[in-house]
Amino acid sequence: MERFFNLLLQKKVGWLASEVLEAEVLNNPASNMRREALKLISLASMRIVVTNAAFQRADDLEHLGYGAYDALHLACAEQGEADSLLTTDDRFINRARRGLGKPSVKVQNPVNWITEFK
Repeated sequence: MERFFNLLLQKKVGWLASEVLEAEVLNNPASNMRREALKLISLASMRIVVTNAAFQRADDLEHLGYGAYDALHLACAEQGEADSLLTTDDRFINRARRGLGKPSVKVQNPVNWITEFK
């Protein structure tokens, strides 16, 4: 993750965060982790506000087997026209890799993403 944040600070990559990510972080019962995660989110290049179209897309994705938050994260990434959505959730990655819902954003593990980054 350190390399990602270095790339972000050097403006070699951008990070799209969303109000969905903030909501998920705010649900974390560990106040110290919640506080640190919110600090990291503040480094985002742009904040995605969920549109009605994104909510509808997320609902469609959820009906295909994605979890509620995963579906919203993917819909927001698509709304923001992100190149990649980074997650450590292997089930989420595998669903997207199988093409469920035909995601327009590549969903991948941050470790794999950083090794592929040029």
